[in-house]
Amino acid sequence: MDLPKFSKSKFGAYDDMINLMCLFSARQQIPVYYRLLSGNIRDVSAFRLCLLESGVKDAIVIVDRGFASEKNIKALESEDLRFIIPLPRNSSYINYGKMKTGDKSLFEGYFRYQGRYIWFYSCQVDEEKRVFLFLDEELRNREENDYLNRIENKTQDYSIEKFHGKRHAFGTVAIIENTGKKAEDVYCHYKSRGEVETMIDALKNILDAEGYTCRTKTLLKAGCLSIL
Repeated sequence: MDLPKFSKSKFGAYDDMINLMCLFSARQQIPVYYRLLSGNIRDVSAFRLCLLESGVKDAIVIVDRGFASEKNIKALESEDLRFIIPLPRNSSYINYGKMKTGDKSLFEGYFRYQGRYIWFYSCQVDEEKRVFLFLDEELRNREENDYLNRIENKTQDYSIEKFHGKRHAFGTVAIIENTGKKAEDVYCHYKSRGEVETMIDALKNILDAEGYTCRTKTLLKAGCLSIL
């Protein structure tokens, strides 16, 4: 096989690997296209190759926080790809100003998602990109309780001072995107990655059962093209 190429895995080890790129239909909730790629091909290049070969026009790249670097974002823009990327909570892209006030009248609105109300506001990065900051009150309560529990258990590096310093970020999800879609759609598209993760987990379980070693390049590892 010509596809396996020497590359670095997510575990930090180097080996001969292949990439599996999938297009996942958000409407049908199934993978509709796949392509095998050499292990040393850059992810952004692979995204563009898959779109060209499949003929799909309406696709969004959804990746995980590990992909959220300035370099990767610029690479996606250079390929004219639409993307939805969650940001780490310490990202310089995020403006927590309104969140710190606790005044929801400063937010742009809310919507209902799986029985919970999600509040949000956005900040324009440039002409194309926005950052949405979403607040899930139920998630905030869970994260606060978890943090306080760790303080009581005297877990290292957890303190009440750090709790107050982090509290404004509890329960938040920040997403940078260039799709032009409304907040609820951006949030729902991001959450749809769960179906892709289930698909990839099933694939990995089958491969492991057969004794294969595989590096999967989809939403769980590096990115997935979600077809609307």
